[in-house]
Amino acid sequence: MPAAIFGAQAAVSILNRGFNDISPSFLVYANQVAQAGSTPESINAFAITFGKSYAALSDSALATRVLGNMGLLPNIDLQLGLTDYFAANSNARGLVVLQLGQILTNLESATGAQAIYAPAAMAWNAEVTASYTYSATASNTVDSAPGDQTQIVAAAAQVKAAASLAAA
Repeated sequence: MPAAIFGAQAAVSILNRGFNDISPSFLVYANQVAQAGSTPESINAFAITFGKSYAALSDSALATRVLGNMGLLPNIDLQLGLTDYFAANSNARGLVVLQLGQILTNLESATGAQAIYAPAAMAWNAEVTASYTYSATASNTVDSAPGDQTQIVAAAAQVKAAASLAAA
């Protein structure tokens, strides 16, 4: 399932899933989308501000958390690289997470050395879409539980069913 959500809605979903593995409630989500604005500059500024909430985490702990939430572990090389990148960009950790989430969304059809990320990209895109669906629903008044995979599993099942049908 290629990326289906874009702009501030995608950025807010990526940041919440990447940092916390949750989908925020409708009111929190709507507030965050409004804060993020509609321009690339305002979205990037929102991401930087969002990431400042995690300043107390070490670069290594944050890299492990984010990569785990994005379904990219175990991968020691990626983990060490992200740790170093957080260290080099300590004031822009939120932007780093946003960019990593955006890069991952585009790797579903990756070939060559990047093909190892294609399954994670497919799952990530389903997760971001499911997160958006949850958060954009006004009746959802509480954040999803961390690691709540119900909608994600359903979305992934739909992707597999569609692929199987197309192959048939």
